[in-house]
Amino acid sequence: MLVYASTIGAGFLYDDEVLIRTNPRVHDAGGLWRAPLEPLLTAAGTGDTNYYRPVVNVLYNMTWRAGGGRPAAFHLLNLLLHMTNATLVMLLVRRLRGAAPSDPVAIGAAVLFAVHPLTSEVVAWPSCLPELGYVTFGLSALVLHAASWRLAAWVSFGLALGCKETAVVLLPLIVMLELWRGSGGVRGAVRSMAPYLGVAAIFLAARVAVLGGVMPHGTAGLRTTADSVLNAPSLLVRYLGMMLVPWPLRIEHVVTLVSSAKDPRFLVSAAAIVALGAAAWRLRRRRPDLAFAACWTVVPVLPALHLPALGRDPFAERYAYLAVAGLCWLAVGGVEALGVARRWLLPVFVYAVSIAFAVATVRRCGDWYDDGTLGASSIRHEPRAAVGYLLRGGWLLREGRAEEAWRVFRDGVDHAPANIELHRFAFGLGAQLHRMTQEQLLAEYERLVPLARDSATAEFNLGQALLEGGRLDAAETAFGRALELVPDSIPAMAGLVEIALRRGDAPTAQSWCGRAKGVGGASEAAMQQLRSVCEVAERSSP
Repeated sequence: MLVYASTIGAGFLYDDEVLIRTNPRVHDAGGLWRAPLEPLLTAAGTGDTNYYRPVVNVLYNMTWRAGGGRPAAFHLLNLLLHMTNATLVMLLVRRLRGAAPSDPVAIGAAVLFAVHPLTSEVVAWPSCLPELGYVTFGLSALVLHAASWRLAAWVSFGLALGCKETAVVLLPLIVMLELWRGSGGVRGAVRSMAPYLGVAAIFLAARVAVLGGVMPHGTAGLRTTADSVLNAPSLLVRYLGMMLVPWPLRIEHVVTLVSSAKDPRFLVSAAAIVALGAAAWRLRRRRPDLAFAACWTVVPVLPALHLPALGRDPFAERYAYLAVAGLCWLAVGGVEALGVARRWLLPVFVYAVSIAFAVATVRRCGDWYDDGTLGASSIRHEPRAAVGYLLRGGWLLREGRAEEAWRVFRDGVDHAPANIELHRFAFGLGAQLHRMTQEQLLAEYERLVPLARDSATAEFNLGQALLEGGRLDAAETAFGRALELVPDSIPAMAGLVEIALRRGDAPTAQSWCGRAKGVGGASEAAMQQLRSVCEVAERSSP
């Protein structure tokens, strides 16, 4: 509580704007009962991923109403869940070791996990509630499974899946738990797994029914399975390194991906993974508890190695949240095993590391106060990441400091030239402040065309930028490409309505309005944009 106390006074940050503050499903009191039938957020208008996380829907909705929409309620919920998770780590380690309540390894692992700096993003950012929730219910499932309360464990596993799909990582952990610590062998592990697989199948069926597929239309990224294979070893080693030495902490880590099997990063990382796997396999005979801890350190980050399912970030600190707990157990248990003859070694290790971690975590929490501080931290630690300039510049704009915002966006264009949003803000604000002529503005917009590629979000943003710059034909083409990628893109249709209105083509504008109004599940912001242009279209019709 002391380490994370400063987060209670922080505001909404980054994606909280669309996931919480302006999400109608969070605000609607009746939405609580529709949670299993709706995605967490519908952002199909710009091609963003739709999330099916009904438990998070419920938690967000209840927290919004209980706290009157204040961010403090969401920050407090995150902190309470993290405290719960640390306690569950202690209970699970103690039970799997068959130790007394005062077991120093269980307490030490929980303390290190509670203050580990790599968990700061998850605790300080309200939008990371899915991560916290799935770990809370997932650890509960493991504790209940180890205690042979199987029905409760199955229910808890289902709730974990309802928080985040990556709760499937619990399945291999349960198998290893049965094989390495159970007495039923392979058959016993298979029998234990059957109910969990049934729960997973029910969740998958519900997800497909609500989203219309395993992955919603238009959410596939540009990365391939081959990219995942080439980059999995180096990314996994990077996660392990960040868990051991959590510095520097950033909201976005710019990673240059491996493109060839001859790359030294692939070869060295693959060799390191093989060596670590062999060590864990040998360890399972002498210390099955530490072997399980080693698996706990690796398995939770495996879904984050599948690059096609990820968005912009191939590496993100929040993906390692559950894995950090496994590493803390492995580290404390390893020190205990090495220092059997020196009883003072374990408490000294825990005290020294936890104090150092706590200081680093308190400092990191200061970055997560608002978009301004978070953006400034990102620019300072990773100037190549566009998100820092977008956050800092957007915050300055809301504070009425347009001149400073324009300079931040221009600096962002220099450091992250491939980001369309930075170009759009820099050029649009430059025109507003009379720092760019209309001819310069249109020329810059023309340069954005090859940057859009096959991203519906990029195509829509490009279309909006071209529309603002008066390039109606080019804007129409960009909106058309966005619709090809996401046929139900309401913002793209609204853009086409506005183009038709500027051309004086009221029938075409009315046609697009009719098509857009037939699309369901759009965000309130998208519908507001649509209503505003369609009202003009109706007044313009003969």
